Formats: sequence, C-alpha cells, structure tokens
Amino acid sequence: MDLIVTHQAADFDALGSMVAAKKLYPDSKLMIPGSPEKAVSQFLNFFQDIIKIEKEKECDISDIARLVIVDTRLASRIGKARQLLSRKIPIFIYDHHPPAAQDIKATAGRSEELGATTTLLADQLLKKKIDISPIEATIMALGIYEDTGALTYLSTTKKDIDAVGFLFSKGASLKIISSYLNRRLDPIQTSILIRFLNLAKSYNFAGKRVIITAISSSRYIQDLALLTHKLRDTEGCDAIFCLVELPDRVQMVARSQCFDIDVGAIAVKLGGGGHNLASSGIVKDLSLKQVEERILDFLGRQMKSKASLTEEVVLQEPDRIEGGIVRPLLKKDITKKLQKALPQRILRVLKTVGRIADKNNISVFAVGGFVRDLMLGVKNLDVDIVIEGDIQKFAKKLAREFNAALVLHKKFKTATIVMKDKSKVDIATSRTEHYH
Repeated sequence: MDLIVTHQAADFDALGSMVAAKKLYPDSKLMIPGSPEKAVSQFLNFFQDIIKIEKEKECDISDIARLVIVDTRLASRIGKARQLLSRKIPIFIYDHHPPAAQDIKATAGRSEELGATTTLLADQLLKKKIDISPIEATIMALGIYEDTGALTYLSTTKKDIDAVGFLFSKGASLKIISSYLNRRLDPIQTSILIRFLNLAKSYNFAGKRVIITAISSSRYIQDLALLTHKLRDTEGCDAIFCLVELPDRVQMVARSQCFDIDVGAIAVKLGGGGHNLASSGIVKDLSLKQVEERILDFLGRQMKSKASLTEEVVLQEPDRIEGGIVRPLLKKDITKKLQKALPQRILRVLKTVGRIADKNNISVFAVGGFVRDLMLGVKNLDVDIVIEGDIQKFAKKLAREFNAALVLHKKFKTATIVMKDKSKVDIATSRTEHYH
C-alpha cells in the first residue's frame, strides 16, 4: 500500500496534485495532515463520495510500503507521515518549489520550478496516456488556476498553460473552477481583513514597497492565503507578509509580485516553505516581534538596502485640495483631528469601544455626521457606531463597562448606551434592509 501525502493547510494545488498522483499510484490512500484551507475543506465535503481523503488521526500507516509526497519537500509540513521517513521505504516526491537544504531526500519523483505542482503530475498523466474523469480534470485545473492566479502570476510557465489545455480537453468545468476561485469573503473573513488593514506597516526597500501586518488570534486562520491575496491586491504592494500570533506559535503567509523579493527563501529560514513568489509556514519558539524583526533583517539582506517605514494612506480628505489634487489623509492626521476636535471623555469612549471590539473579534466603525464633521473640523459630539456582529451581546458589554443604561431595539438591530451625564452612544448593526 502506498500513501500520498501533502503539506499542512493544503490548498487546491495540493489537492489537485494528490488526485493526479492517485492516478499514477492507484494502490494508494490519500492523507492531508491537519486541516486543509477552508475552501478545500468545503470542496471535499461536497465531493466526499468521489475523493476519499483519510483523516490524519485515523489513518493507519503501519502497512505503507511507499511514500509519495506532493507540493512540498519539507519534513516539518507532512504531519505524522514524517514517521515513515525513518523506515527504509521508497520516497517519491513531486514539487514545484525551489530546492532547500532541509529538503527530504527522495528515491525518485520529479521537481521543477513551475507555477503549480499539479502541472508536473498532469504532464505525467498525459505522457503515460492515463485517462481521467471530468471531475478529476476539474480538481487539477483548479489547483493550477489557484497557484498561478488564473495563469497571470509571474511564476506561470508555458507548461502550466499547456497542462490547463490538456485538462480542459478532458472535461474540466470552468463553472466549478470559477465558483471556488472567485469566492466572496464571509463576515468573519471580512472582519479579519479589516484588522490586517488597520495594523499594516509599509516599508520601502530600494524602491520596493513591502507590507508587514500582524494580528493576534486564539485559533488558526484557515484561509490566511486567501486573505493575503486580497490584501496584496488592495494595497498594490510589491510584497506582503501576513502574520497571526497564536497562543504557541506564529502563522505566516507571504506573497511577492517581483522576483527581487524572494518570500520563499525567507519562509525557509523561518521553518516554512514555498517559492520566490508565494510561501507560508508555522514559526515556533519565536515571538511575533522577533518574527517581524527577522523578516525585516532577511529583506534588508536580500535587497541590500535598509528599510524605511512609510506613512499609510487611510482615506481621501475632500477639503484639502491643492492645485486640483486631493491630498491623502494619513493616520497621524486622523489622530491629530480626533485629539483636537473631541473632549477627553469622548476619546475615552471611542478607545473603550475599540478595545472591547478587538477583544471580542468584532469590527466596529464610527459613521455618519460624526465622521463628516470631524473631517470638516465642525464640532459634533453625537457618536454613531456600526458593528459587524451580535449587537445585543456587544451593547450589554459596553453598558457594563460604562456602568450606563442600555436601550435595545431588537426589531431594528440598534441600541443606545445612555451615560450618567445623559450623553449617548448610538450603535447599529451593518445590514441590508428592504422597504416598500
């Protein structure tokens, strides 16, 4: 019996590679270490009768005679399959990442720096004239499309394009592929994305803009790769590092849009893996601050340039027009405006609201006339707040914090906090409403 395994936090390229490898090694079982990415997990739930994936805890590896590893060459990323490395069994590896000193030594297999590992295996199926079903072709094409940004990333090669052509000739469904690649963020993912944006730091390395952003979380974030892509597209930066401080480790995903910044090499130094344009890893025995410092150090060595911290644009301010050009309003400007326009008691209220929201993983926004008048420098002490989350729980926590009265309007999903000095904070839930 053979075992086909891939890396932790498996993406669609990992899944596509496993499905392709199963065609090459039919007497095998498939195992994903840990939990795959959220979208992959949803896909597997839908197609569980077609793709049989063993759960790592339940997978019996005692009778494995050959180990096939796809989309990674690092022992630290294959979970309990690592136990098989000490046995004298053949190890076949298929991977598209560049070689590293920590790589597992393979008996056979194939590695080539392509846009996706699935491309390597699809090429083998084509050469061996092994037939594949439309759903198998769809899964493989989905893996190539995801890892190459629908054939638009700089890492894409002619072989990736040829592999996609072969898979479409076998019935790959573009409708299914599109539904998973163009998926919208759910409210929790949107909330996390906003936290990343708010905490992003921008650095300049020899003219290249690099974003490093970090948040804390009590649990592992499954779709961090998706969020990193969204952030990179939003920021338009040359490279981005997204870090999540977990109770016992630091989760990291990085993306680059230029070959000057090799995020794969940096990930390897931190115990992760990847290639020059995309990487990820779990960093143990280092604090979040230490991880950030090491990333900056590695970047400086790569670029042979010292980092300079740059200001981040938050929004456009309509009253600052010079020569027909709207000047950007910076974070420091907003802080100055808040301190100048608001009395200390209002500032304390806003800080408390923000602190409780962060503690409960809730996105909160100041909205309406309060924001408009702040930009215009007009006095307005009526604070309107919008949250993404359970307004009843949040409002009750705020009322207890302020020792204030609470008025709930459940029908309209709004609440009012009435302070002892009779000042009010109005809270609403972000929502869609329809009126006749």
